[in-house]
Amino acid sequence: MTKTELIEELQKAFEGETKNRPMLSHEDAVHMRARIIMMRPDDVPFYLACVLRDVVESYSGTREGMDDVEILVDYLDVGTRVDKDLIGGHYGEGEVAYEMKIADKLRQAKLAGFRSITRDQAAAIHDWLALVIEWGVLVWEEETARSAMGYWRVRKEVGEEGVSPQMR
Repeated sequence: MTKTELIEELQKAFEGETKNRPMLSHEDAVHMRARIIMMRPDDVPFYLACVLRDVVESYSGTREGMDDVEILVDYLDVGTRVDKDLIGGHYGEGEVAYEMKIADKLRQAKLAGFRSITRDQAAAIHDWLALVIEWGVLVWEEETARSAMGYWRVRKEVGEEGVSPQMR
């Protein structure tokens, strides 16, 4: 998929979210990449539309300006993971339990924001992740992007109700 094709897919999929609101400026979209999780669930689709499109539009063929994309990819991965061996080995089982609790709260916050995402929007998010992987701009989060693609693949095919409890 080309940048132009993905921009068109994002525009079409998120048209209802952006129809009566101006798109964010590039500076505001970059600012929101790392802060989208703090948005009210009802506002997530609008901000996702702006941020995902801005990443595609601003990609220049290099990693320049793509640093916060890793945080956005992590946000899109519902399967928030905890390295139990690493944490347990350094800090003990109590810290593992604490981190698991925090990871569950984070997962629930993500799911609340994604609840109103439509199948077409899920398809656009999936395709966005695929293109970002193809670009090779992810230093740390390529595995996370592939994990996120699994969730969004299910969402585009069967909707939220088809997501298994293990993916939630």
